[in-house]
Amino acid sequence: TTTGCDYHYQLGETLKADQWAAGAEIVCESGKSITISAGGVCEATIGTQALGGTVEVTDNTEASPKKDISIKASLTGIHYTKLKDGFGCPFKGTGEGTSGETSGTFTVTAENPNKSEEKRDLYVAD
Repeated sequence: TTTGCDYHYQLGETLKADQWAAGAEIVCESGKSITISAGGVCEATIGTQALGGTVEVTDNTEASPKKDISIKASLTGIHYTKLKDGFGCPFKGTGEGTSGETSGTFTVTAENPNKSEEKRDLYVAD
């Protein structure tokens, strides 16, 4: 559950035409965190933090003004707090850790209604 938390991506170095490296972070409202739970016996939370790993952002669409952007992320070193441990949990015990990771690719369709101002920040809400 990501209520109150969002992933933010900041474009950086150009890798090649229409492709950039990006930084990633999780930003949560005060008092909020991402909650991961399984079967009521395993639970962990993830709060605001900069994320390690790699992110590639690619502009896949030639059509204008609509743009499809794919984000391929392999995020590592995610700090978490494990609150419950039960049968089948991927980590032993409870407490804090920094070995969390996630990866995947998704597509974002975006339009810029204010064509006079170009932005290089991509904000992905839950």
